[in-house]
Amino acid sequence: MKEFIDHLIEVAEWSDGHLVVPTAVYDDEPEDLNNSMLRAHVGGMAEHLARLAGGNAPPWCEKPCYFLQGTYFLYGERSRLFLLEWTPEAFRRRGLFCGPVLQKLATALQIPAPDADIPQV
Repeated sequence: MKEFIDHLIEVAEWSDGHLVVPTAVYDDEPEDLNNSMLRAHVGGMAEHLARLAGGNAPPWCEKPCYFLQGTYFLYGERSRLFLLEWTPEAFRRRGLFCGPVLQKLATALQIPAPDADIPQV
């Protein structure tokens, strides 16, 4: 995901208060990822980016393989309340509670983060 965010920094723009990301970044389904956590993260990121850009999530990210069977809290149970509050919907509905996303992208583009004013874990 770090490499993906680094790529977004190169291709994304902020225009009139909206994130502008070429849909080519997330339109195509990735090659088979042999890790359920990574699949959930990639599916959530594609949906989240599409929503931030005012579009629809690509159909591939709605496949069951892009959703976890249970729930997973990044950083463990000690961060549960923070993660429940700050994880974007695209990740929450996949059972992946990861907290705010795209902070590095927002910083690189020198824009207000989509998850601005979030306390650090």
